[in-house]
Amino acid sequence: CENRGVFYPVLDNADLGGIMSAYIKYFAYGQEMCSASFLSYTSATGGQTLLAGCMAAYDRTGPNPDLLGVTCMDTNLLTDVGQWNATAGWPFFVCTASDMTKQCRQVNLMECHRQKVRLAYSKASVCDATADQREYASVSASTVCPCTDPSCRDDPTFTDEKGYFCDTWVGDDCKAAAASWGYSDAGLKEVQEKCKRSCGLCDWSSGACPGNSSVECPMIPVAPECRACLGRTSGVDIEQNQMACPPGAPRNIAPTDL
Repeated sequence: CENRGVFYPVLDNADLGGIMSAYIKYFAYGQEMCSASFLSYTSATGGQTLLAGCMAAYDRTGPNPDLLGVTCMDTNLLTDVGQWNATAGWPFFVCTASDMTKQCRQVNLMECHRQKVRLAYSKASVCDATADQREYASVSASTVCPCTDPSCRDDPTFTDEKGYFCDTWVGDDCKAAAASWGYSDAGLKEVQEKCKRSCGLCDWSSGACPGNSSVECPMIPVAPECRACLGRTSGVDIEQNQMACPPGAPRNIAPTDL
């Protein structure tokens, strides 16, 4: 409770694997995935390379969206990926799909949400409320938790003065990084203004979330340019190659200094 987590008591002969995998509910409750993630894998039967696009599905009929599961569809059902990756547009697809898959998302949870996650597993997991969270001592499945303003979003085109995109700031303190990471005061202020969602600076509702019942995810437009062409990226793409601006891109203004 002191670490804002969830305690899972495990009985003898319980499904330990299932219980250990339940941690995903903590993140699912605090995030709403509205864009696909892509995964390349090898078919178990024919050894063929398959490319799946996956999205989470939510039950939005309750007071807060609940994760139902994840559904995936192989792009191989639509086209021959072997032929597709020989076309001129394949590098752009790989770069864009990698951007969507690798993007970090802020987990928006307050004690009300954490208490409901605990209760969903066991009454023994529910924490005694602290003095400033006393109203969440007796949550139920029907308790309506506050939510962050859905119109509060990052500027997807913004890069900070070191070339990083907003989601790079997820998990970091956007108000106290100037001295330790070499940001100017003006640069850090701009991060706070442009990256409110990733910085955890969105306002919370005072009660029920507006329009959260049976509302689909907002349409996420596909970016016309890859992030590797516009700012700093790291790691590998969905083909396990180093992230890079694809050949033939209209421009490449990403910083090259390390």
